[in-house]
Amino acid sequence: MQRSAASARSSPRLTDSGYLEAGGSLAELPDNSEPDGSDTGTGYQRIQAVDRAVVLLKAVANSTTPPTVLELAHATDINRSTAWRLLRTLEYHGLVDRDSITQRYTMGYGAIPIAAAVTDDALVRRARPLLEDLVLQVGESVTLAVAKRFNLVYVDQVDPPDAIVPSWLNKPLPLHATSGGKVFLAWLRADERAAILPKELQRYTDRTITDRNPARRLHEIGRRATATAESVRALIA
Repeated sequence: MQRSAASARSSPRLTDSGYLEAGGSLAELPDNSEPDGSDTGTGYQRIQAVDRAVVLLKAVANSTTPPTVLELAHATDINRSTAWRLLRTLEYHGLVDRDSITQRYTMGYGAIPIAAAVTDDALVRRARPLLEDLVLQVGESVTLAVAKRFNLVYVDQVDPPDAIVPSWLNKPLPLHATSGGKVFLAWLRADERAAILPKELQRYTDRTITDRNPARRLHEIGRRATATAESVRALIA
C-alpha cells in the first residue's frame, strides 16, 4: 500500500507559527536567527540575508500568479526595501525573472540547472527509517517511488526479513498502471493529468485505467489515499 499527499498551489501567506505557507511548502522565517549566524531554535547555523532570500524564492515558486515585490514583502513579513534588494540579487543570478512592464516576478531559467542537479539520495536517506518502520508494522515490502516525466520510478525498497520478493528499484513504470502512480494522479488537477499522460494509455489488465480523465475513479483513490496494484503485477510478470 502506498500513500501520497499533495496540496494545490496557492498564493504564499504567513502562518501564526512564523512559517511561510505556499502550495504545501513551509519555509521558516529567520526571526530567530542571530546576526552571527547561530540559531536559537532549530540547531542550524543560518545567515539572515540568505534565509530571507530563500523564503522569497520559495514564495515566487509557489505563487499561482506572478507576485509583485509588495505582495512578496507582505506575504513573507520582510521589509519592502529589503525584499526589493534581495529580489534584485536573485534576478542578477537568473533565479527569478522580473517583467519590466508589470514588475511581477516569476522563476528564472537560472533555477533549472540547480533543480536538474538534485538526486534522490537525500530523499532515500531521510525516508529509509520510515520505510523500515513501516515494514515492521505491516510485514510487507515497502517501496519509495518518485514521479519522473511520464513514469513512476522506485528509488528505494525495504523487504521483510526472509522474504523473497522481486526488486522494483529503478524500474520506470507507467503512472496509470501502478498503485503509486494512481495515487499521484489522483492528487493532480485534470489539466495537470492531461499534460503528463500520453495520448493513449496502454491496457495491461482489465482493470488498467485507460481513460485519460477518470475523475470518479481517481477521486475515490484520492479520498482513501490508497490504490491497488493488480496492473503492476501483470506488468512486471
